[in-house]
Amino acid sequence: MKWLRNSSGIPDSTVKNVVGWIAAELGIDQFDVEVRNCSGTLAGPAYTKGARSYHGNRRPFVVLRVGTETVQHFQQTVVTPRFPKGMEFHYSRRSQAKNPELASKIVRRDSQRP
Repeated sequence: MKWLRNSSGIPDSTVKNVVGWIAAELGIDQFDVEVRNCSGTLAGPAYTKGARSYHGNRRPFVVLRVGTETVQHFQQTVVTPRFPKGMEFHYSRRSQAKNPELASKIVRRDSQRP
């Protein structure tokens, strides 16, 4: 595995162990992995020839969406002249926030799961 991006809430070491085991069984080594949360149990595509428009390079990669018991997002309060007390904005990624370094991470249990 060349590159790992993990925003699922599952520890990176666990993801690396599982992906390493699968890669060894399949006999592959030059690929990238992106792990995210999802509302289902498991989903995600594999790009065997890469996708420059989505991933930025031609190296093969896998997008793995794993259903976890927690939901995480980023929250930021923005004060504007119209809303002097501030408005809360919620983002799935910190980089999407208006001021990413001030966005706070929120992790909560998924209330829809039994």
